[in-house]
Amino acid sequence: MRANLPTLVHSDGFTPLRSDVPHMRRDARIGDSNWPIASRSRSMRDWRPSYGSADADNNGEVDIAAARGRDLERNEARVFSGIQQQVQAIVGSGLQVVPKPDYVTLGKDKAWADKWSRIVRNKFKSWSNTTDCDASRTETLGFMMAEMLTSVLVSGSGLLIPYYLPGNGLTQYGTAFRVVEADRLCNPNFCADRDDLRRGIHIDPETGAPLGYYICSRHPGDWLGVLASGVPRKWTYIPAFTSWGRRRVIHVFPRRRPEQSTGISALAGVADKIRDIGKITRAELRNQVVTAALALIVESNLQPEQVLQMFKSSPDYGYLQMYFDEEFRPGVTDDGATIVAPPGTKVSPLQSNRNAQNFDSMLRTSWREVMTGMGVPYEIGARDFGGLNYSNARTIITDAWQDFYTRRTWVGFRAYDPVFQTWFEEAVHLGEIPDCTPEEFYRPGAAAAYTAAEWLGDGPAWIDMLKEAQAQTTKMANMTTTMEQEWAKVGRHWQEEAEQQEVEAEFYAARKRPYPLDVAARHAVTGGSQNGVRANDDTTDRER
Repeated sequence: MRANLPTLVHSDGFTPLRSDVPHMRRDARIGDSNWPIASRSRSMRDWRPSYGSADADNNGEVDIAAARGRDLERNEARVFSGIQQQVQAIVGSGLQVVPKPDYVTLGKDKAWADKWSRIVRNKFKSWSNTTDCDASRTETLGFMMAEMLTSVLVSGSGLLIPYYLPGNGLTQYGTAFRVVEADRLCNPNFCADRDDLRRGIHIDPETGAPLGYYICSRHPGDWLGVLASGVPRKWTYIPAFTSWGRRRVIHVFPRRRPEQSTGISALAGVADKIRDIGKITRAELRNQVVTAALALIVESNLQPEQVLQMFKSSPDYGYLQMYFDEEFRPGVTDDGATIVAPPGTKVSPLQSNRNAQNFDSMLRTSWREVMTGMGVPYEIGARDFGGLNYSNARTIITDAWQDFYTRRTWVGFRAYDPVFQTWFEEAVHLGEIPDCTPEEFYRPGAAAAYTAAEWLGDGPAWIDMLKEAQAQTTKMANMTTTMEQEWAKVGRHWQEEAEQQEVEAEFYAARKRPYPLDVAARHAVTGGSQNGVRANDDTTDRER
């Protein structure tokens, strides 16, 4: 074994003057570190990022990041589009619950689970599709979740607070939720964070689990309104869980690092680039406006009266009056404006030396990098599909929707599941849930078994309907999919669709007319043509 020999180092106390390890490669001995990211070379010497914990790095900058993120979302069209495209893909108009009770744990069978699931699904839908689920009586659950997810992406966190408001709506349920600005989750009296208190979250220092939340009675930014009305700020402490484990506060944020207590805006890493792109775009637009407004400047040796006549000005209007009268003199930004200059002024066309030929290409490249940082492909976020063929579009959409489906599962787990569990608990006490009494529900392990669920939402639109339908038919023929999976991709429940098809088939049969779905199925089997398109021709017009 080689003994540890002393090594001479530079004045920084780290960098060795020479390598004393003879078996190292020559390139490793020449370098100052094993990894380029740890290099102390001249080009890396000034790169000294923070070495703090997740909360130490983020918590002091959450507020300014949220404020700037909201400003960008308000004023930059493509940022707004990128955020809304993600919200639309992940949540859309709302996710639909499909209860998946653990019937083995409950001592039931699959037939019971299917029947029970249908009943519970309809009861939850009758509540979630009304404004009774909103404490402010304004939105349905789907739109509340879209609002919450927008807050997560723009501000970093979303907050849902459950309320119990019996007899205050169209349904028999008193359970309601309120979407609260996450800024109101803050330390009492705005005190500094400590080991067991992080941005209004009372945590267990040993496990990191939340014990409770401090919610301010007013938004911290409502200084003028609060001072004018004389209403003092108060903080309400809400325990994180009930004694039996149900969440009392739904705090949603993407956790990117261990021990992270709150989120930060999805725009935090690209805000500087967005701001620079905005400055460049506005400067280019201003240049185009000025170029369009100023065509030329007049130089003439003629008498003022002759100049006025050339510009069809009134001969009765004195030159000096017209020149200094602000009401008559047009501004340089008016369309078709004519600026009358004093005689002797040189006339020359206004020429712009700016090269705008590559502006669009530069803009696309810049926004492509920004959209990548926002977590959405450029084509989808900017709604720019020009120049794409089927293969490229399919690749982009498939890759994007893999991410969207993953994040939809995350939203279902972090937001929808606690909402469903809260509603379900009240429904049990009201006797609305079959085969589930309060005594049975509170039995250890039963609540999780009863409230297990999946959440369905809209799927991606088909790019080439013929190709995608043929692929779907092939998967069904190969027994590599199910009706449940195929309908789930478009946010529908297969049993409801099957029942609707039965109703339609009976309607057509009563009138002795062929059911269109049966005709289409026979057509697909025989490989016939329809609307002039051959069944075995999978070439689109774009690719021809």
